[in-house]
Amino acid sequence: MDIHSINSQTVHRVGVANNSSTNELKGLKIMNKTAVILAVVLGVCLVSTTLNSCKHDPVGIPGCTDAAACNYYPQATTDDGSCDFVSCSGCTDPTACNYNPNSISDDGSCIFEEFGYDCDGNVMGMRTALDHAYECESVLGPLPRFSCADAVEVPSTLNGIPQTYPITEEGNGSSDPSDCDHPWAFGMACQTGNKVGRYNGLNTDGSENPDVVFMTFCRDGGLGVIGHKFSTGETCFFSIVDEGNPINSPIPGEKGYNDAWMSPSVVAADKCQNCHMASPFLHSPAVDQLMNPDNPTELLVPLTGNNPYSVIGAEFPQLHTTSIQNSCTSCHRPQCTQHFENYPLDELTMPPPFQNATDFDHSTISIADRQAIRDWCNTLDLN
Repeated sequence: MDIHSINSQTVHRVGVANNSSTNELKGLKIMNKTAVILAVVLGVCLVSTTLNSCKHDPVGIPGCTDAAACNYYPQATTDDGSCDFVSCSGCTDPTACNYNPNSISDDGSCIFEEFGYDCDGNVMGMRTALDHAYECESVLGPLPRFSCADAVEVPSTLNGIPQTYPITEEGNGSSDPSDCDHPWAFGMACQTGNKVGRYNGLNTDGSENPDVVFMTFCRDGGLGVIGHKFSTGETCFFSIVDEGNPINSPIPGEKGYNDAWMSPSVVAADKCQNCHMASPFLHSPAVDQLMNPDNPTELLVPLTGNNPYSVIGAEFPQLHTTSIQNSCTSCHRPQCTQHFENYPLDELTMPPPFQNATDFDHSTISIADRQAIRDWCNTLDLN
């Protein structure tokens, strides 16, 4: 055997040996990789006793995964059905009256100001109660200190005997006009506990001004005031706030006036002029029982007749007037009956200018003239 053969065989053996070693190494690497994979799988599946029951997904973190939900949990990887969309819902518009900064989702409940009004229903840029008081004082003179303690209770009798009535949701009284001798024109026909007071006007030096009168009306725990100047007919309406003190309310200039008295826009919202249409003061059999203590021949609540009449304050709509000319309007400003459900009678809807309403004979007034006034009233928005 020559050297070339020997070398060739040697080389061949070495090559075979090398190939065998290479294959063994490859096998070891494959086994090592398989072992590593199995170890990882087994490590993830420790809770399983067999490989067949092992799940290869990692265990999730339960919670609400909906970002729009009130209880959204950003770390949650598995939605557990607990998402809540109600507890944090509300109005999310900062310009709305009922904006809720804690609300995450908008539920469509936003309420916005009406044009010209704020969220409380007041006229934008509205004047205060004190502004209105000073405007009225410029016409009527200084406002007295009004108090229901100075007022006189309106009697409620039946056949001359003082009556008491059960307390109902509507108040202390009866809705049946036959339950008392002198019914009221609106509200409960027979009522107890109502009071009326009268204050003479004052000049700036403190002397009395007979051209001005203030009437207070105390009912249902409230205090309303009407100030009137006879010569010009200029009239102011005031009212204390709900839950206010009807006994000791401040006068203009004293601390807390704006807290104690309603702003003129709030008072005007009650549409005083719809009831006080023909006259600043309403007359009924009930209130006309009271006489002026300073002049026993005069009613406590003044009769203003067909004198001029206007309401002070830009917040108050002016009075309804008619161009109808007949036997009614020749003496009276018409007073519509919508608010006078207890006594829809002519002697109450058109108070006589010179005498007590209950003493006037209306039988001579034309039925057609009366109906003309009723028809006109039906064209007005008095709600």
